[in-house]
Amino acid sequence: MMTMPTVWPLASAGGYNRDMALLKELKRRRVFRVAGLYGVTAWIVTEVSATVIPALYLPEELVTIIVVLLIAGFPIALVLAWIFDINPDGIQRTQNTPEVTAAVHSTRGRLASIGLIVLATSLLASLFFWRFGGSEQAPLDSIAVLPFVNLSNDANSDYFSDGVSEELLNLLTKVPGLKVAARTSSFAFKNQETDIRDIAAQLGVATVLEGSVRWSANREQVRITAQLIDASSGYHLWSGTYDRKLEDIFAVQDEIARAIVTNLQIQLTGVEAFSLTAPPTRDAEAYTLYLRGRALWKQRGLDAIEQSVELFQAALARDPGFSRAYSNLAAAYVLIPNYSNEVGDTFFELASEAALTALTIDESLAEAHAVLARISDDRWSWSDAQTGFFFATSLDPSEPTAHHWYSIHLGSVGRYQAALKEARLAAELDKKSAVIQANLSVTLDAVGFNEAADAALARAEVLGFETSTDEMMDARHSSEFLNSIIEGDLDTAFRLAGELAEQRSLPLNLLWSTKLVSFRQDPRFPELMSTIGLTNYWRRYGWADGCGNAEGNSICG
Repeated sequence: MMTMPTVWPLASAGGYNRDMALLKELKRRRVFRVAGLYGVTAWIVTEVSATVIPALYLPEELVTIIVVLLIAGFPIALVLAWIFDINPDGIQRTQNTPEVTAAVHSTRGRLASIGLIVLATSLLASLFFWRFGGSEQAPLDSIAVLPFVNLSNDANSDYFSDGVSEELLNLLTKVPGLKVAARTSSFAFKNQETDIRDIAAQLGVATVLEGSVRWSANREQVRITAQLIDASSGYHLWSGTYDRKLEDIFAVQDEIARAIVTNLQIQLTGVEAFSLTAPPTRDAEAYTLYLRGRALWKQRGLDAIEQSVELFQAALARDPGFSRAYSNLAAAYVLIPNYSNEVGDTFFELASEAALTALTIDESLAEAHAVLARISDDRWSWSDAQTGFFFATSLDPSEPTAHHWYSIHLGSVGRYQAALKEARLAAELDKKSAVIQANLSVTLDAVGFNEAADAALARAEVLGFETSTDEMMDARHSSEFLNSIIEGDLDTAFRLAGELAEQRSLPLNLLWSTKLVSFRQDPRFPELMSTIGLTNYWRRYGWADGCGNAEGNSICG
């Protein structure tokens, strides 16, 4: 029993001494230093490869091959560090000491050496696996472009920073395979201190582009900064700062768009790359005038719209081929009768000419199609208006004005359920438009959602909504007609309705009120609807919501 304490400590001490000798020899032969240098160098090589290879449009599999080769080379580097030594005399084979020879040739020493190599290699492989494939990440195939911040002293320069953001968004929507959040969805976060990851989650995107615009004191130079952020981690994927003259603004936007495409590892063909670089105009000053006019047009009101007309005309004087300026000029002309006592036909002719010119240059402009449809709607060319609005909203589903005007058309022909769908979509696309919110209120009220209608009207008034001159005139003209129906004098009501129909001022959007049921159920109502052309329209596109009776049959024709 007394031999046990004397034997085990001696054996343990011998093994311990051999282990210590092996570790000292690993240190003497600089194996640990080689392992550290190899790991750092391998990491740098991999990071550079992961950046350069996509930029050169080389196969992404090259990065994986490089990582595998680096991991496989790690144990070889350790073995070579053990065998050879680099000194002033050159590369020489390292000589073993008797203690090291005994330690290495022992079973315990062999296991320790193999274990160290396996452990070190496993650690390096785990590091690369964690960095490049340890978890399944969502593909970076979607982006939201936030409104760039205006850092200039002039707060009225927001139109330019917003324009830069919109142009970048338009460029990125042309990239195949890249999903881009709608302008109005991303612009809803303007001037809000919201975490980028929360914004991305709400918009359902993997990346977010944000930036700023600052003018120089003499407004000859503009500095644009942009940064692309990975929403899952909050880290920057790319950032850039550009100090350029105004005439270089389109080149800057193109560089930013290309940098985003590169960092999202999206490959473009030659044709796609060409379309990405096409600017809306070659004249930077014309572009600035257009942006100022666009901002004023959105404000509504006669003064703002007339100023926008002057700015669009000035832009076209500098660049007669600027299709968007023509399209927006048409949209301005078509609204002037709503806010003045001017005769509509005069401005509708001007609007039609501008819209057709815009489409001659670029037939894909949804707004120009919507202007022509609005003119058809005002002239009671119902089928032309229907097809025009449907085409405009299909061409560019993110254009709020087209949905707004389409909703007004559908309300006029009595299809209020469809009108409500378009009104809600327009309000979602442009939460800052007073007239769009007001139309939503009217449409909600027409289908019986009174509380929601009151809330929408309150939002419109906060945004500065005012009843247009055109609407006030219609109200005065139609009051006698409506009062005669409410009082039960249907003979007078139909006489007045005929007179108003001849002037195209019959308040069609009010005909479907529950207060006018007696008027709609009168046998003379289908004839009136046929006279103004609605019967043929309904038979083609569907009856008005208020045309059904208790048996489910149409009472309108």
